[in-house]
Amino acid sequence: MKRYLNIMVIYQVCISLILINQSCTEKERPSIPVLRTSDVTDVTRTSASSGGNVTGDGGASISVKGICWDISENPTTANEITIQKGDTGKFTSKLTSLVPGTTYYVRAYASNSAGIAYGNNVSFTTNSIQKATITTSVVTSLTTSTATCGGDIPDNGGSPVTEKGVCWGESQNPTIKDSKTTDGSGTGSFVSYLTGLSADTKYYVRAYAVNSAGTEYGNEVFFTTDPILKSTVSTTMVSSVTCNSAVSGGEITSDGGGVISARGVCWDTSTDPTIENNKTSDGSGKGIFVSYLTNLQPATMYYVRAYATNEAGTDYGENQAFTIYCCIPDLITPTDNAILDNGCFDQSDLITWYFDWADCIGASKYNLYVKNVNAPNPVLDVETSYSEYLHSAISYIIEGNFYDWKWKVRSFKDGNWGEWSEERTFSVEPLNTDCNNFCTDIEGNVYKTVKIGTQIWLKENLKTTKFNDGTNIPLVTDDTEWSGLTSTGYCWYNNNVAYKNEYGALYNFYAVTTGKLCPSGWHVPSDDEWTLLIDFLGGEEVAGGKLKEAGLSHWHSPNYNATNESGFSGLPGGYRLTVFYSGILGDANVQGLWWSTTKFFNSTSYWWFGLGSSRSSVYRAGMPCWAGLSVRCLQNTK
Repeated sequence: MKRYLNIMVIYQVCISLILINQSCTEKERPSIPVLRTSDVTDVTRTSASSGGNVTGDGGASISVKGICWDISENPTTANEITIQKGDTGKFTSKLTSLVPGTTYYVRAYASNSAGIAYGNNVSFTTNSIQKATITTSVVTSLTTSTATCGGDIPDNGGSPVTEKGVCWGESQNPTIKDSKTTDGSGTGSFVSYLTGLSADTKYYVRAYAVNSAGTEYGNEVFFTTDPILKSTVSTTMVSSVTCNSAVSGGEITSDGGGVISARGVCWDTSTDPTIENNKTSDGSGKGIFVSYLTNLQPATMYYVRAYATNEAGTDYGENQAFTIYCCIPDLITPTDNAILDNGCFDQSDLITWYFDWADCIGASKYNLYVKNVNAPNPVLDVETSYSEYLHSAISYIIEGNFYDWKWKVRSFKDGNWGEWSEERTFSVEPLNTDCNNFCTDIEGNVYKTVKIGTQIWLKENLKTTKFNDGTNIPLVTDDTEWSGLTSTGYCWYNNNVAYKNEYGALYNFYAVTTGKLCPSGWHVPSDDEWTLLIDFLGGEEVAGGKLKEAGLSHWHSPNYNATNESGFSGLPGGYRLTVFYSGILGDANVQGLWWSTTKFFNSTSYWWFGLGSSRSSVYRAGMPCWAGLSVRCLQNTK
């Protein structure tokens, strides 16, 4: 651009000369302008101000004026120039893009039709490059080992800032040879993070900036890091107290600004135990920890405190007091305490453990752990209160014809459980070795059994959906289809399989007469076999109450005279009738009806036996083959 402007100036001068020559015959030729160069002012590293004063136009209009400069004397318009509107008088121009620390020569110039005139030479030297200008920020965010500082660089001194940060030390006027941060380059404000400091120590810090002129430092500030304090620790409540051990621990919520090097609990028989007494060592650092106290003495009160150690020392949590309670009651092995119906185990049979608490006065509860080694649900863990008698007892229902039992016991006092007793073993055998307490059908359904007189019966209604040869029994749910059946079939009460486990299935007599309905070794009883059962229980008038399950869990009120003393556990499974009744289902919770295999006189019906909620007697009548009744199986005689 400047080269273009210089050419334009020369062009304008040439035009002026031509015009002068053309008219010189008629008038006097003009002369070049008269001017002086002004002194240079406002000198910086890259700029300055100068100008001139045009005192005469030489008889022709001033076309352009300005200043020109160069590192050599007597610069011309072929060098660097400024261009301003031509007129006489003083003017000022700005010199830019100068090189720091350099001597320049400057002259004012003015042009008219006679040519270019220059003012006197004036020289000056630009300012040289300096170190950057920088200030140090206030120190903030103090901890035991860190702080935040920084600085601000408003002027780079004429050279780019290549590195900046802060430096610090324990002596005044730290330099970059001491500890320092490096936080980038360039001007402006910046933040520095001081790390690795020592606690409770006075430091001096200065911001620094590096450019080609060297390293400049800001003002010095000082600060003192926070001191390390003892940690904050709390003690966990003591638990799981045994004859010689307990569990405690603690939580460290503050490390005091230091490092937790050791933690745990300490204990003694005196208050305020320290790490000079018994202690655990449970790692390091903040947070929750668990401690296990061992080798404790029975019947002894202890005090326990959590502790935590850092550089400031050891701090302790609050005291927790506890007493080792260790009393194991004597248990009399229950070898002859089973109450058995008819010499066989039953769901109502009980076995009783007796405890001697003579050495455990003051115990408020006991906990008994019993294991029937062979039973489906082998574990009983009973916690119960106990009245402070010398002897207490607990009973447990026997399930199944199993003999091997194990037990252990412990007592409770003053908020603490005692130690478990040694595990012991005993056996209980049924009085009647002919008992067969469980039966399984083709599908794997398991039935409890009961011996009544000389007979062994299922204690539950049959619920198989297959004959004992594995073939399926048709499930019939439609009322009309059920009414017209002349072949085997079964259904659930109300066509809802949810009744299966409690009440079993309802079978028509076509299924009964196959002889394959009951599990192998069992059969549907005849009229004579039902009669034998009823006579053994005292006859029809009273046998019903002895056969019915007691209570109202399944039977509707009043469930008259129900005692179930036979163990038969008769339930009201209802029935399904046909033809005239259009396959209706009825009387669940009110009646239970069971097939026999004996024909009802000379008809096409068969005897059934029933129990009802409003009577204690057994009733019996005939029922056609298409009816749906419950089935109880009887074990074949050997």
